[in-house]
Amino acid sequence: MIARPEGARPDDDLAARREEIWTALEESELAAAHEMAQRLNPPADDYEGQLLVAIVHQETGHPKEAYEILGKLAAAPLDGDMEFTRRAHLAECAYALGQPQEALDLFYTLEPDQKEERAQLLWARGLCYDHLGRTKRADRCFAEAQELVPEYFRAPISITPEETEALVTAIAEQMPAQLRQTFEEVPIVIQDLPSLETIVASGGEVHPDTLGLYTGAHLQERSHLDPGGLPPTIYIFRRNLERISEDREALEEQIRITLLHELGHHLGFEEDDLDEYGLA
Repeated sequence: MIARPEGARPDDDLAARREEIWTALEESELAAAHEMAQRLNPPADDYEGQLLVAIVHQETGHPKEAYEILGKLAAAPLDGDMEFTRRAHLAECAYALGQPQEALDLFYTLEPDQKEERAQLLWARGLCYDHLGRTKRADRCFAEAQELVPEYFRAPISITPEETEALVTAIAEQMPAQLRQTFEEVPIVIQDLPSLETIVASGGEVHPDTLGLYTGAHLQERSHLDPGGLPPTIYIFRRNLERISEDREALEEQIRITLLHELGHHLGFEEDDLDEYGLA
């Protein structure tokens, strides 16, 4: 969530540049926001500027850098609204970096007034509980979020690991012959969630909510002269797929898309290539 502290107004050049960055964030112009934040270089006592740079880092996929700045701001004399914003984004960074207990503790210090924000907070707590292995508590949080704002939050559908494996097998068998052969060469591992060890080791590159993951060298990198390294493997994360699917049909489609996406990585496609070939 992008939470802008109240009361920020452009009363000088630095404040005006901050305002430009807030506007870019709110309009999802992340590349522009990142470029402007790189040039902002706020002084240490410009707490709003420091907070803004941290949020830009977070929103552009650099939670480690954001976490460091937000942690340092804990000693700053922030007003109530800015401190709420700092804690909210620090919690999100901790979650993204594979520290769900720290994130959960921070989320419990937040008490928003708006119903939508309370539902969002419940959902965030549920995600933390999920990665802590407390599945029933996580599902209660998801259900409470749905009860508060049913038009936006849906309690996840649930299928067993065995059902997920059967779906993956059926979807792989429906692929064209050439792709089926490739799937036969690459093991598909079904897990509930990416492990915390994987998330931590990635430094924020593997997000806890990721749907699938490809590990190992792709075909264009492999060589008979260099057979070492990790074997290619596709991981499918059941709980994350359940959460974004409104019904069984949608879940099947998400699994198919995820399999194709990770297969694209195996074949050596970059993200832009995946989008071009409909594998994103």
